[in-house]
Order: sequence, then structure tokens, then C-alpha cells
Amino acid sequence: MKDISQLHSLIHLFICTDRMHKSCVDRAISKLGIHRNQHIILMHLAMRDETPSQKELAEHLKVSTAAVAVALQTLENDGYIARSTDEKDGRYKKIYITDKGKETVEISKKIFCEIDSAMCQSLTDEELDNMKTYLEKMRDGLKAFGEGE
Repeated sequence: MKDISQLHSLIHLFICTDRMHKSCVDRAISKLGIHRNQHIILMHLAMRDETPSQKELAEHLKVSTAAVAVALQTLENDGYIARSTDEKDGRYKKIYITDKGKETVEISKKIFCEIDSAMCQSLTDEELDNMKTYLEKMRDGLKAFGEGE
């Protein structure tokens, strides 16, 4: 049996690090003038070859389709995306990232790289490889636990 206090300490450190990373990202993204959830949608759209439906976006974000509709409307009003009616199905709107949106995505990628580099700057390549292995094992442990419920 593993030392429970050591596990608690490790998990606490892991959670604190995750929260600090999120805080750094949120602070940097807020300077771009875009809300966090809108930013997540914009980044998700940028990574997709095909336009997802509002339902697919909602499922990805684990929010309601109404929340996605509001975020998309704001993104459109602020000039990050444009929407047009699909030629095949008039009920479906295609979403396009505008030049302003593309610029925001590129700036965001640079921000993510800077934050991730700062977070890992003191780690060697070997330590990063080991960390990846450890995190995969932790993820697999949680996955197995979740499937056993």
C-alpha cells in the first residue's frame, strides 16, 4: 500500500500546478478582450476541418446548446467569426473564423507556448518523458476506476 500522505501531497501539488497554469492562461487570454468560454470555442473551431454543430460544441464544452448559441452570437458580434446558411440545409449555419479570429488564434498559440515553456523550463528532456509516462499511468488508473463504477 502506498503512503497515503505522500499521495495526498502529490495530488495536491498536481492540482495546484494545474490551477496555476489555468490562471496564467486565463490572465493572458483576458488581455485579448475575449471571454474564456468564447476563446475555447474559437480555438476548437480553429482545430476542426469541418464546422461542428452547436450541439457538438455544447457536448465538447459540457454546456447547454443555449450557452453555445449566446457565445457564438457574441463571437460573431465582436468579429471573431462569421456565419452563413448552409446551401444544402437552410437550418444549419456554417461558422467561419474571420481574420480577427485567426489573429487571435495565432496570438493564443504563442501565449500557450510561452506559458508551457515557462512551466517546464527547469525540466530535462528525460524528466519530461518520465512525466508523460507518469501522467499517462495516472490517467489510465482514473479511467479504469471510472469504468469499474
